Amino acid sequence: STRLSIENVYAAADAGADAVILTPPCFYPFGADALYEYYSAVSKASPLPVYIYNISRYVGVRVPVETVRRLKDDPKICGIKESDRDLDYLKELLDATKDRPDFSVMEGSERVFAQSFAMGSPAGVTVVGNIDARPSVALCKAFLAGDKARVDAMQKLTLDLVRVITTLGLFPKELKICMKGMGLLDSDRMTSPFPEVTDAQREQVLDAFRALRDEMDKEL
Repeated sequence: STRLSIENVYAAADAGADAVILTPPCFYPFGADALYEYYSAVSKASPLPVYIYNISRYVGVRVPVETVRRLKDDPKICGIKESDRDLDYLKELLDATKDRPDFSVMEGSERVFAQSFAMGSPAGVTVVGNIDARPSVALCKAFLAGDKARVDAMQKLTLDLVRVITTLGLFPKELKICMKGMGLLDSDRMTSPFPEVTDAQREQVLDAFRALRDEMDKEL
């Protein structure tokens, strides 16, 4: 609900967050006007900058391009993280917001970082960066330097990392297994309904991660 979202925004602000990112409310297809009112109301109440988050495969609702076009006129709404991996939709977002240079249309999946940067997206939000940010950083630097061969090589490494963190089909469980293996977490336990994994499954993920890290150490 809008009210709960606003409460969560204030909780984030109290915790020291620099900004908040908001998916649409899930389950019901509210329609473009309702989503516009939702984001506008949260933005008005928020003490922090607000980013829209489109990830319809999990939420079940896609933020319409026309809604983003209307919301870009709100100075407190600073951008959108687009995680549907839909390059046509990404292009529409870039076109719809191009008259506001400080509105960032960020790609939310490293699977298409190279393509999204080439289309004009100014940034990407990396998941695999939680366990190794080097390929994503190198990809960005290579793109800015115009080194396409290096971009392609780093895109491949990010995809290899994606494969590691989806080994068991239980994402983000595999990500937490790797983070615990690195000493970044005390536990990789996740709440129900995520199933427990066996020691053999855990080692399968860690073995794949260690082998890839060894390969990356040679290239980075």
